[in-house]
Amino acid sequence: MLYSRYGERFARPSGILELMDDLGEALAVGKDLCMLGGGNPATVPALAAAFHELGQRLVSDPSAWQRCLGDYSSPRGESVFLTHLAAALREHCGFDVGQANLVLTVGSQASFFALFKLLGGICAGGQMRPVVLPRLPDYLGYAELGSGEADALVGVPAFPEVTAAGRFRYAIDWQALENIADMAALCVSNPGNPSGQLLASADLDRLHDLAQARDVPLIVDAAYGAPFPGICFGTAEDSRPWWRADSVLCLSLSKLGLPGVRAGVVVAPEELAAALTAFNASLTLAPGNLGPNLLRPWLEDGALLDVGRRWLLPFYAERRQAALGIVDEVFAARGIDCRIHESGGAFFLWLWFPRLARPAREVYGLLKEAGVLVVPGEHFSPGLASPPSHLAQCLRVSFAGEPARFALGIERMAAVLARLMSKSTAATTACQGDGI
Repeated sequence: MLYSRYGERFARPSGILELMDDLGEALAVGKDLCMLGGGNPATVPALAAAFHELGQRLVSDPSAWQRCLGDYSSPRGESVFLTHLAAALREHCGFDVGQANLVLTVGSQASFFALFKLLGGICAGGQMRPVVLPRLPDYLGYAELGSGEADALVGVPAFPEVTAAGRFRYAIDWQALENIADMAALCVSNPGNPSGQLLASADLDRLHDLAQARDVPLIVDAAYGAPFPGICFGTAEDSRPWWRADSVLCLSLSKLGLPGVRAGVVVAPEELAAALTAFNASLTLAPGNLGPNLLRPWLEDGALLDVGRRWLLPFYAERRQAALGIVDEVFAARGIDCRIHESGGAFFLWLWFPRLARPAREVYGLLKEAGVLVVPGEHFSPGLASPPSHLAQCLRVSFAGEPARFALGIERMAAVLARLMSKSTAATTACQGDGI
């Protein structure tokens, strides 16, 4: 099949395709796979029961159910939901927003597809203005969303800094960012995917100042963050919802526990929100109704913005603590040097193996054969021609699943890594013995 140059970009293999294929395989095939790689949220029993009750309420009202399934919303999204959401953001988050600042999409991936296409690329004057990712590693799903030109997306690698025994944290390369003269927007996930890094509010303010100086928006991808789902383990100050009138905040119902409804929320300046609405009309006609209609009662009584504190944060905090203990214990027992990024949010651990001699992309295949699925670090370098060597020593694992399966997956991972590292040590010793 002959594709256009633009079509070839989407038809080729990609990190996000591999991730979602692996997720589908783990859920559907029934193999003995420890699924530590995907972004599927956990089933939180109390929250799942609450969703079921909401669903029963919606289905039991024939008129509401018919409107949900039988009518298009506007291209901006379901109007009543947006009205209540704007009121909730004003009351609980202090955002100066109205319905004109909000747009619904068919999920966060669609939100970023539209934003990157609207803002990045070659402009009317002929100059290239890239979307800049100021702290790599960052979300692998950004990689295929540039406008089609190779330099429409620019990533800036962060510095890994050891903070304690077995722990590290990324530091933004502010000098490199300052040296980028032309940009269309800054975009950062917070909490970070894959690192789990929760940026300090001062760092977000500094990124915003830089964006203001370039007269471009700062886009904050809060798919795991505040105000919902609110999976943030940091200080109260850094866990607060963050938005400015000239910036963009992207939210999602997926990590709330509803990935199947495919619903994203964009909070943006009115002009950009109007452009996103027009983009919706061309791309999908209108976003779906199910998510907004299902959750409307929780907006009316204010419960939606309390879901994280009430259900999600305690659940994921417990699993996070268990996961950290498992990783530390299992790798230490085998003498494997493993450093974990400080986990400030989301439900991933980002593991760095400084002595790993094989690329993480190859290790991923060996781990898959051993019955454990992870995501290799090289995928998290969107906007770079080739990933930094540091990322080729990293793996992302999810602790959203059952702790027993997580523990089994880490045991399998440790066995594979121990064999690789012992071979690497043996090869090095042999070379030294031969005087090489």
